[in-house]
Amino acid sequence: MCIWKSRRSKEVLDFVWDLDSDLPFPSPLIQYVSEAIQPLSFGNSRYARLFRVVHAPVFLQSFASDRSHMKDPEGNWIQLPPKYEPIVAEDGTTNNLNEYIMMSVGDVADRERMANDVYCNKHGVVLNETIFPEFFAQLPAPHT
Repeated sequence: MCIWKSRRSKEVLDFVWDLDSDLPFPSPLIQYVSEAIQPLSFGNSRYARLFRVVHAPVFLQSFASDRSHMKDPEGNWIQLPPKYEPIVAEDGTTNNLNEYIMMSVGDVADRERMANDVYCNKHGVVLNETIFPEFFAQLPAPHT
């Protein structure tokens, strides 16, 4: 999913591009949260959903996947890999997919630092379901 902050005249809007949803492409973030994510109707924190947000340029520099997650325990492909080469991070890291997938409630970003951390932390920030829709309003609007 990609979220883009757009300035239209004096209004700043957040749009979501999600190829896996049936919503219009792109969708306003507010619509996406209410219709695709659909907030949980119960408050049990055991099932709390977490979201990792990474600034695209940082992600493109830092993410790596050797496709090992696409193989069974014997090393056979579960699905055929894409034809393009595996993704290698700028620092030479060949696989850090699990570092992006693994999250816990203890990883949820500090509200004071999260708007800055999303731009400089290679793993971005982890947000809970309450913070997620509010987070993008804290980010600066793009320059026109």
